[in-house]
Amino acid sequence: MRKSMRVLAIILVVMCMCLSAASAADKEIATSSSVIIVDMVAKGGPVAEFTTAELRELVESGTVPGVLAKNVIVYGEHAGDRGVWDFTGIRLVDLVKYATGYEAVKGNRLYGQRKGLYLACYATDGYSGVLSWSELEFTPTGTQAMIAYNWEMVMAPNAGDIPDWTGELILIVPTDTFTGAREIQALKTIELRHVGPPSF
Repeated sequence: MRKSMRVLAIILVVMCMCLSAASAADKEIATSSSVIIVDMVAKGGPVAEFTTAELRELVESGTVPGVLAKNVIVYGEHAGDRGVWDFTGIRLVDLVKYATGYEAVKGNRLYGQRKGLYLACYATDGYSGVLSWSELEFTPTGTQAMIAYNWEMVMAPNAGDIPDWTGELILIVPTDTFTGAREIQALKTIELRHVGPPSF
């Protein structure tokens, strides 16, 4: 009897620790209010950090182009229909260019590696998504892929659920069929990386 009580006590302690960790993680996600740009190709580390207010200022001052994506059907592969939304924010590719100094010209240090460049984007809880540089530069995705700092529901979902967006910044790719696949709430880090040679 004494042994079973000891086991029960250990289980309760572990459960409390797990609940505490989950609560701390939720708090961290909810308080995310800036995004860090990391250049792992040319500079090997972080190059800039922008708060939500600073991103707005970059757009409003005309320093970096903004983007308004209207009537975006928000749909998750598992959650289903989550309504129609308008998103306001900053173009992803332009913010990274601004932060890293990258331009697609031959004199640029990254020009020769441009076809292998990609962005790895992370939320505070580790959720991630990837976009290739060629995709951003040469497809409609590049025009629309954005870091949203404002969003408004235009039409409620027919099924599924209404998103309870987390954090102040969301990476959204409106042209994706399942927007939820690369929809990163509480966006925290964007890394510029380069694919290496094949491993076989």
